[in-house]
Amino acid sequence: FLKADLADRLKDSALATSSLERGLVLGGTHNKEVGFLIRLYLANNQQEKAVTLAQQSIAGLPPDAVVREEFAAILDDLQLGSNALAAWKRVLEAKPDSERAHYRIARLLLESGDASSAEQAAKEGIEAAPKSAELYIVEADALKKEGQMYGARRALEEGASVVADPALLAHLAGTEDT
Repeated sequence: FLKADLADRLKDSALATSSLERGLVLGGTHNKEVGFLIRLYLANNQQEKAVTLAQQSIAGLPPDAVVREEFAAILDDLQLGSNALAAWKRVLEAKPDSERAHYRIARLLLESGDASSAEQAAKEGIEAAPKSAELYIVEADALKKEGQMYGARRALEEGASVVADPALLAHLAGTEDT
């Protein structure tokens, strides 16, 4: 991995890629290095390799919720939506009350255009983390996408009754009765 880091500093992506590939064959959990290799694949228009590595890594995640969350965040940062979604779901397997995982799942579903599933995911998240302003906001955003403006307002009002959060209150203030 040191050779890959040095190769990256020297802007030799081919050497960095091959060094990372050889290092990862040895096994173990190396989220940072896997993320680095996926980034290199994406930078070199090797989307299929990036997705395959992400999927293999998701399947092989250890039971440690912290490790899973770290990897999901890496995939999120790399904007690998469906893979990040799968990784965040793996976080919930290890830590069902993870507010961050519930939020990211709901937000990724909404960003992918699946407002109904995003709404459901946000509701499940609210059950696990009832003081999460972000989950009330994403639920309201999903309801708005579905054309349910009154439902969106109700979700925001419910959230505001549970948690005093400036962003939540701003969303509520911006919701007009029509």
